[in-house]
Amino acid sequence: MKSAEQQIINSFNSVNYQNLLQYAISIAFYKSEIINNQLVKKFDKKIFELTGYSEDYFNSESDLWENNLHEEDFDFVKCKLEEIWTKETIELVYRWKCADGQYKWFFDKSEIIKDADGNPKEIFGLMMDINERELVKKEFEINRLFTQKVLNTISGILFIIDLNQERVIYSNFPEFKFLGYTEEEISLQGKKIFSEIIHQDDKRKLNNLLSDLNALPDGTVKETEIRIRDKDGKLFWYLIKITIFNRDETNKAAQLIGLLESKHENKIVKDKLEESEQSYKNLFNTISDAIFIQDYNWTFIDVNDGAVSFFGYTRDELIGKTPEFISSENENDIDEIKRKFELSKSGVSQKIEFVGKKKDKTKIFTEVQIYDGIYFGRKVIIAQMRDITERKKSELKMQAALSDKNVLLKEVHHRVKNNLQAMIYLIEMQIDKLDDKKVEMFLRELQEQARTMSLVYEQLYQSDHLAKIDMENYLKSLTSHVFQAFAAGREIICNVEAENVILNVEAAMPCGLIVNELLTNSLKYAFNDLKEKTARINVKLSKNNNLIEIIIMDNGKGISQDFDWENTESLGLKLVNYWVKYQLAGTIELDITSGTKFIIKFENV
Repeated sequence: MKSAEQQIINSFNSVNYQNLLQYAISIAFYKSEIINNQLVKKFDKKIFELTGYSEDYFNSESDLWENNLHEEDFDFVKCKLEEIWTKETIELVYRWKCADGQYKWFFDKSEIIKDADGNPKEIFGLMMDINERELVKKEFEINRLFTQKVLNTISGILFIIDLNQERVIYSNFPEFKFLGYTEEEISLQGKKIFSEIIHQDDKRKLNNLLSDLNALPDGTVKETEIRIRDKDGKLFWYLIKITIFNRDETNKAAQLIGLLESKHENKIVKDKLEESEQSYKNLFNTISDAIFIQDYNWTFIDVNDGAVSFFGYTRDELIGKTPEFISSENENDIDEIKRKFELSKSGVSQKIEFVGKKKDKTKIFTEVQIYDGIYFGRKVIIAQMRDITERKKSELKMQAALSDKNVLLKEVHHRVKNNLQAMIYLIEMQIDKLDDKKVEMFLRELQEQARTMSLVYEQLYQSDHLAKIDMENYLKSLTSHVFQAFAAGREIICNVEAENVILNVEAAMPCGLIVNELLTNSLKYAFNDLKEKTARINVKLSKNNNLIEIIIMDNGKGISQDFDWENTESLGLKLVNYWVKYQLAGTIELDITSGTKFIIKFENV
């Protein structure tokens, strides 16, 4: 027994137990007797105070100690308890559920007590309530981890410099590591680290910033941009912000806290942006056209040198104005210009003509292309204006000349028509004096040929197109006159088709003469003996691409099979062949299977 007791005394005299006895007020002792190779735990009365259980309840529940272990600690505790047989002394920290249902943290130390023969007799131990300490420790660890995470998320170098020790006493280091320096190198360099890594031109700025801090109130933050050199000598731009962290007894700055934020990419982007902006302005101002940058409210926000040159105003005089400012009075449809401006916002470029007014009040004629664009990240409308004053003057001169030419042509057409009408009238006068029917018929045919030509010039005179003939109107008018001359009072139906066929004078004139001649022949010869059916004549003129086809057909008695119409002595058919082959460069066919049908084809050049 003396030996066992001495073991306990020695155990409690150890350093660990000397520390633990400081908390004796929260310690419960226990011993576990070994009965039939089973441990039977017995606690002193302190355990009831620590756990809140009554003595009766505690003693009645043989498995209470094991059952109340926290599930996360159970396996660990069971494993450690097994070690006591080999290590003889074990220490545990675990959570145990008390009577109020809450878990408490306990420190548990157990030691085997042996008998005189060295065999295990019992296990003596203690449970110490360390709940408050563990909670404080846990809260401290949470706060520490939280603070560290916050510091590590700062995108920059957070540092504290002790001015007396002349060294960095804290840094989150991620950026220093990025620069190639180790934690040890930074710490050993002290505040000299900044002298070593800061660009020579920026040191004076930093020294001035630090000297100003002593005279400023606590909390004042000073900042400047500096270049920091990495371990390989490459320079990076940083924004340094610094303030006093602590002062000494003389009220001088003892410690400084600062933040270095990388501005390298921003600086490079800014420099490139400035370079790009300068390049843009150089290009913007080398364009000879006037360029107006407008916001969506129609206001000029920038103009190039071309605009200044065009209108004689300075850039400042133009910026803030609208197109109305440079518009020549009563020369532009402002509502239409605004409509085109709105349409351009959808991405569809618009083109307008704009009459401008210079500062000296002179007019300038321009052509403007309007389209949407981006101006330094801002949606804008860009108007590119080209001076067309000389072109416009030339156009006006050409229009005046063309107008004079048109007047002259109309006068020529009118006079030709009048001359032909005079010829028709003279022929009519001669007819009235004749008794010979053959001569009268010949003169009638000649009269209608003259009328056919006269109708062409009449249409030209009345039309806006001084060289084009609408063949449908022309042929209908022509057939009407031929019928009046050769079929007055006769029941003959005539159908004319020539929709959407427009020919120039060179083709229209021979076409009219051909139709006149063949139509006259039909009226003279086709229906002399026709009694049982209605007399019909069809005149059809059609166009397929550049191929023109004329069909003149009747349902009369027709022409005999042995009639050689191409070598006839008939002056009319000789003229038809001449007009087709030599004036129209076309072909002519005759179909006499049913009545008489002439088919003429030629290319419309």
